[in-house]
Amino acid sequence: MPILPATSSGPATPARLVAEVTTRCNLHCPDCPRQAPGSRVMDGDMSPETFRALAPALPGLDFLVLTGLGEPLLHPDLEGLVRFARERMPRGAGIGIQTNGLLLTPQRAASLARAGLDTLCLSVDSLRPDLLPGLRGGTRPRDLERALAAARAGGFGRGGLRLGAEFVLRRDTLAELPGVVEWCGRQGCAFLLVTHLLPYGAQAEAQSLFNPHCAAARDIFARYREQAAAEGLDLADYLRPLLKYAKSPREERLGALVKAMLSEAAGQGVMLNLAGLLAWERRGAPGLEAGFARAREIAARHGLDLTLPAAAAPHRRECRFVESGALFVGRDGDAHPCPFLWHPLGCSLAGEDRRVRPVTFGNVAQASPADIWQAEACRGFRREALAYAYPHCADCAVAPCDDIRGGAVAFESDCFGGAVPCGHCPWPLGGFFCLS
Repeated sequence: MPILPATSSGPATPARLVAEVTTRCNLHCPDCPRQAPGSRVMDGDMSPETFRALAPALPGLDFLVLTGLGEPLLHPDLEGLVRFARERMPRGAGIGIQTNGLLLTPQRAASLARAGLDTLCLSVDSLRPDLLPGLRGGTRPRDLERALAAARAGGFGRGGLRLGAEFVLRRDTLAELPGVVEWCGRQGCAFLLVTHLLPYGAQAEAQSLFNPHCAAARDIFARYREQAAAEGLDLADYLRPLLKYAKSPREERLGALVKAMLSEAAGQGVMLNLAGLLAWERRGAPGLEAGFARAREIAARHGLDLTLPAAAAPHRRECRFVESGALFVGRDGDAHPCPFLWHPLGCSLAGEDRRVRPVTFGNVAQASPADIWQAEACRGFRREALAYAYPHCADCAVAPCDDIRGGAVAFESDCFGGAVPCGHCPWPLGGFFCLS
């Protein structure tokens, strides 16, 4: 994926398109954004007329994904949509879907392949018979095996038809990761996407293994943590006597260390949330790096293309959606910049409930995708998003602001004056992936 200069607003036309062919689903998974508190996703299918309105964008695409919050195999004419797109897309461009696989049969897989689908990705959240049904609305491991067998029987996994899977990493599924990689290799998968759990609620956030605090903040915190320990002090003790009028010499020294730490961070332009860093240190992610290392070994043995998420946020953010020239179109035809700003829903950030409001650039039934892409609203969003000048909200120590809570007041600007609501978005931190 090319890294675009910060002054650029990206390619002249979308290079990637994610079209939500349906918002209906045959499962009710507890960690799905459809089930999140405050979610307002209306069920329905993308009409043929809306999909045909995408035609002007198709000749310029590298990849088209026909998936959103619903199960794409529920669309009554998915093959027709695939065929329409394939006839207009450049040679070598890909068309893919991500599916739970429950409706997949050998006949359906072959039908989709004939229509022009070349990438099929199966959602795999667990292989444990005691855990998977609760995560995936009653789905059993044998249902996943049957879905991959149907895909292979329909031609996927050979002849240029890519077969793969996505695994959502949780605290209670981390131990499964090496086994899932082994299973995918034996099932004939060409790729496996591993992503951290995107927390759509406080309960889901407790399952997340991703450290959202940036590398620079973690490095400064670690150095002062070591210095305090060398003096027989613990930074975690700083918060307890914080409001005491008369402090002991040890408490005074601890306060001086914390003040120096925050001063150094500010001097480097780094936001540092001591309470958040201490809370993450208590939670931790034991076994994560070892699990990743074992997963890489197994993937290499099978020749499996394994994509692993970052264990923690880097200092430099990278929005793969904006940088790759992606546009997201809902089943109603509205165009959006990314999956995070696609639907009205709730999520959890640093223990705070967050109301996410969509950012919409226009509707493909009223303007062509190219016109929407070149309009100043869309160009300006890409330009500012690519500048990465917005705050690291996970590292902010100030009380949660309206931007984080997303309450009654719609977003206007962040605390840095930026006009894009990206500071609280977890996607640019490297911990989250999807087929796009």
